[in-house]
Amino acid sequence: MLKITMLAIILGCFIPVVNANQNKQLESKSDIKTKIVDKNRIVAITKEDFLTLKRILKATGKKGWLKGKDKIQTNGVRCDSFTYMIKCDEAGHIISLELSSLHGSGSFPKEVLQLLHLKSLSIGDASFFSGPIPIDINRLKRLEYLSLRGTSIGKLPSALFTMTQLKSLKVHNYSRLPGIKILPKQQPLSTIPGNIDRLVNLQTLEIWGDNFTGVIPDSIGQLAKLKKLSIRGTNIKGVLPSKIGALIQLQELVVENNPLIKGKIPRSFSKLTKLQMFSLRYNGISGSITEIFSAMKELEVLYLNHNQFMGEFPDSIRELKRRLYSLNLSNNKLRGVIPRWIRTLNKLEFLTISNNQFTGSIPDTLYKLTQLKILDMGYNKLSGSIPSTIGQMRKLETLSFSHNHLAGQIPISVKSLGALMTLNVSHNEITGPIPVELFQLGELTTINLSHNRLTGKFPVIVGGNEYYKRRGAVYGTWLTLNVSHNQLTGVLPRSIFKIKFFWNADFSNNRFKGKIPVTPKGMEVGKLNFENQK
Repeated sequence: MLKITMLAIILGCFIPVVNANQNKQLESKSDIKTKIVDKNRIVAITKEDFLTLKRILKATGKKGWLKGKDKIQTNGVRCDSFTYMIKCDEAGHIISLELSSLHGSGSFPKEVLQLLHLKSLSIGDASFFSGPIPIDINRLKRLEYLSLRGTSIGKLPSALFTMTQLKSLKVHNYSRLPGIKILPKQQPLSTIPGNIDRLVNLQTLEIWGDNFTGVIPDSIGQLAKLKKLSIRGTNIKGVLPSKIGALIQLQELVVENNPLIKGKIPRSFSKLTKLQMFSLRYNGISGSITEIFSAMKELEVLYLNHNQFMGEFPDSIRELKRRLYSLNLSNNKLRGVIPRWIRTLNKLEFLTISNNQFTGSIPDTLYKLTQLKILDMGYNKLSGSIPSTIGQMRKLETLSFSHNHLAGQIPISVKSLGALMTLNVSHNEITGPIPVELFQLGELTTINLSHNRLTGKFPVIVGGNEYYKRRGAVYGTWLTLNVSHNQLTGVLPRSIFKIKFFWNADFSNNRFKGKIPVTPKGMEVGKLNFENQK
């Protein structure tokens, strides 16, 4: 199963060097074939392109790359001597250039426009450049992949949209550089122009950064070859254009962290049957989650969290059982019961529906989701008890039912959750003792049982049990333990202090008696709380 395939520009020269002195009589046919392929990759850079590259590196503060290469040698400077930065064709022309850091203060190096054979250009992927894109960038007539990450880019030049050969365009325009707080009052802003549809060969379009404003133009729906569309972290406003539904080749649609984008999901999106990733998280989208997913049978990732969606659990999601492995509907206003058919999504590894208004009980059919690693149903209005069948979900790493109205006891079957690292059932009405089986889970590092009605003594957890053998004795680690605000009684067993390291341990607001234990020498504690014992 293909998981979140992110189209990327692969820029670099990673060329294995063939030993020229190798005994030719011992070379196999495959060796000779490999050598021929490599020969095309270790060519010398043309003199003209090398001189241009020197000017670029000096202009961008990367003179260190020229050490030992500042003079043209008899046979020229080999392309592979610059490792990932450049890639050359057989004639020695630079066809790929990656300038991943401009130290946060450089401008677009105009010398780049002299590399007329460039097919791929990436500037500022690991840092930023500042200032506008050259108005004559269309001089790079062979350019197919363009990635720019900077600040104060301003209006995208009209010449950019005459470059019909472009297959991938990524523009990240931010208001500030990392670590810089004081900025000019007015920053030049960018928009997605209406003539974006002139880039008829575009397969990837990435628009990121808070210096983007305006709206998403309807003309974006004319990019018939588009496979990936990502609009993230912008101040673009308005609604999602229904014309996006015409992009039937789309495999990834990511419109997230744009708080000014509101409205509803257009019904035309149901035509996007090739989608593998669909993310609308952290926007202002509202209304009910329409039945648009029935035809999206290739969908693997669906993120609709942190919006204003209302209504019940969308029934059309049940049609995604073929491939869906990550589903996040958290932080909305969804209500109703969690449907029993959720068990049919048997490829799910991540299920998060927290911070909604779901009611009813936890479906006892959840155990059918045997691939699940993260299950978060916290901050709802769920009632009933934790199903004993939970113990059959043996790949669970995170389990959270916090802030609900759950009653009953913690099922002993949790002892089967051998991969569990985080358990949070706080802020419920759970009763009974703390099962000692919890502390036999060798990977568990975070336990939050606080704000319940737990009774009985704290378990004798250390000595011969599996937790001590696998964690306490070997790693000496327990990051978080919180059993506060319960009705636990008795004296805390001294054996608990054989755990060498607590980051947070909260036993407060219970009914423990006896002296407050003294932290043993050599035990590291971030915060240890025994206050308010009744």
